[in-house]
Amino acid sequence: MAASPLTSPSELLARYDGFLLDAYGVLVNAKSALPGAARFLADLNAAGHSYCVVTNDASRSARTCATRFESLGLPIPPDRIVTSGMLLASYVSAQVPRGARVCVLGTDDSRAYVRDAGASLVELSPGVELDGLAVCDDAGFDFLLGVELAMSALFRAIDAGRTPHLVLPNPDLIYPKHGDEFGITAGAIALILEAALHRRYGERAPRFVRLGKPAPDLLLAGMARLPGRRT
Repeated sequence: MAASPLTSPSELLARYDGFLLDAYGVLVNAKSALPGAARFLADLNAAGHSYCVVTNDASRSARTCATRFESLGLPIPPDRIVTSGMLLASYVSAQVPRGARVCVLGTDDSRAYVRDAGASLVELSPGVELDGLAVCDDAGFDFLLGVELAMSALFRAIDAGRTPHLVLPNPDLIYPKHGDEFGITAGAIALILEAALHRRYGERAPRFVRLGKPAPDLLLAGMARLPGRRT
């Protein structure tokens, strides 16, 4: 497979009026801004081009993302950031009965996304009963214990005749930490749980609904933020 030809930032600025920018691997990694990211944003602003950051990160609110970007030398306002966690509101309102008991694997911001979407947030604990599970991130909980508690709760729900809602805002399996170091993220956790569910229930095992990229919804939400664009 032939490598894609290299295109300079100036050529991109001359060719397009608006930009959708990924975060991890494009602007930042887990520790720092990537080389050239600050300069490209400055050139975008100087040229008056519109842009929106569209990130599969469901562990941070747009405001938290903006604060982190600012600390890395990337001044991006919250209204130019769309996260996969923001897609939970439309999914929950359309698919999950109001007040349904939903557990979250993720951070405080992840839990806020689910709570603000209208679900009744319940904490993972031994014996917890749930109607849904949102896997948002690999951080914010005891990893092994959290996965085991979530798996057990899903087994209890299915054994009781309920079909739990499974939602995955961030389907990414890995992300760049720094240099040649990588981490696993929410999509990998969902694969573990799906494998366990399939082992126990076979073809009738439920699967996660994947909201973020490569599905188009996040990109469409970002496009709606660009001037002159409508969904």
